[in-house]
Amino acid sequence: MNRTAVLGVGILASLLALAVGLGIESLFNVVWAQVVVLVVVEVVLLVLAVVIRPEKQLPFLCDPGVLFVAFQSQFFVAGPLLLPFTEFYASTPIPARIVALTVLGFIALLLMFLLGYHMPFWAAIAQKLPDFRGGRTRAPGRWIERVLLIGCLAGCAGFVAYQGGLTAMLSHGYGGGERGGAAFTAVFLLLVLTTFLMAWRIFGTERPQRRDVVLLAALLVFEVAYFGFLIGTRKWLFHLFFGLSAVFLLRRGTRALPRFLLPTLIMLLILYLSFWGTVRGRPLASFFEEYTDARYADMRSLHAGYAESVAAPFGTACLTLQIFPDMAPYRYGSTFLVILLSPIPRAIWPDKPIGLGKELTWYLGGYFATFYDPTSGMSITPTLVGEFYANLGIVGILLGGFVLGSLSRVIAAYSVQDMKDGLQTQAARVLIPAVFIAGLVELRADSAMLTLFYMYTLLPLLALLTFFSFDPVDAHERA
Repeated sequence: MNRTAVLGVGILASLLALAVGLGIESLFNVVWAQVVVLVVVEVVLLVLAVVIRPEKQLPFLCDPGVLFVAFQSQFFVAGPLLLPFTEFYASTPIPARIVALTVLGFIALLLMFLLGYHMPFWAAIAQKLPDFRGGRTRAPGRWIERVLLIGCLAGCAGFVAYQGGLTAMLSHGYGGGERGGAAFTAVFLLLVLTTFLMAWRIFGTERPQRRDVVLLAALLVFEVAYFGFLIGTRKWLFHLFFGLSAVFLLRRGTRALPRFLLPTLIMLLILYLSFWGTVRGRPLASFFEEYTDARYADMRSLHAGYAESVAAPFGTACLTLQIFPDMAPYRYGSTFLVILLSPIPRAIWPDKPIGLGKELTWYLGGYFATFYDPTSGMSITPTLVGEFYANLGIVGILLGGFVLGSLSRVIAAYSVQDMKDGLQTQAARVLIPAVFIAGLVELRADSAMLTLFYMYTLLPLLALLTFFSFDPVDAHERA
């Protein structure tokens, strides 16, 4: 049986399970039965998506289709099951019917993603894309890499000064302090890109210089401390993990990686996600002091931190289905403009549009509505299902899934072209997929944040590949 037939059988089995689940609901009136059945349908589709891959040469952690499944499944599989036990649900109860419809929305998104991802047409498009092989006609990439590193580290120091110094940053929790705006966001994202460039030069060379390895290790330690604990923004570490994994696996292959390393790192990331999701609202300087905040007062255990981190975004997606279009009109694509306008300071344009996640905090009520400020403060995660639905309803979900699946297939096909023995030796075919894969971490948020990531990483990378050579074996790179 070919892949298309297997996928068709899987879809039919999923629809049959859906019909059985809805029948159980109507016969026995079990309130959450249809939600559980729909989650089972999701699991079937997600397993099929992982097993049936159009680009078999790609390692699992380098396959955009697999990562899409991995990032989305925790919110739309674990999310609906954990939702009734979270603080989000206690403060914002959601009818089981809306929960079921939201899960159906994700199933529709996933099916359209798989349709776009398995279309061979996009593989043909990938063959027409440039490989940026300039050789000796371009300036050595090492020099621009050093300029970027120095500039980004200076920008990180500038952000600390902007917050009032290190002591001031230690005295407030995640989300506190001054908002840095697009300028500092660009600095942080360019630092992530610079880390990928350094990793490519080291992994792409058979015998890298020891000072380069030490410099990369020191930079990673700094980024873990700076992004992970000082700022408390977990996604930067996930960007680094998946991007660096892609650079290594595409260039060196899975055989070059110790078997225990990736599972160990993934477990550490999960522990960090659980632990820091619980305590990051607290200032680092006050871990041993009495601390009260209505947003985090009941989140004291590790399992509570993880439950909130996966169920709250799902709950927000449910919230959008309740709000649009009954309480607010569809946005018809206007939410995508927020990122394009992000470089404009709000001081110059006070009425600049706000993101959907910020707007949704008003509908949470309680603590959040009391302190709602459209220009500052907390923003919640609408997820792709919520954002696409807020823009164009179910049509938006279908179109969004198809576009993401198509883009992912183009990148996957681009990365495997001209591979030799499962290894990729061309800089562009490693770095571009690595940046794309790292950006998929933003799938937990919305397409606006995904666009922001690529605007400050992928576009600069394309410019650098155009004017500089990143082939680590070139003679002028060794000089």
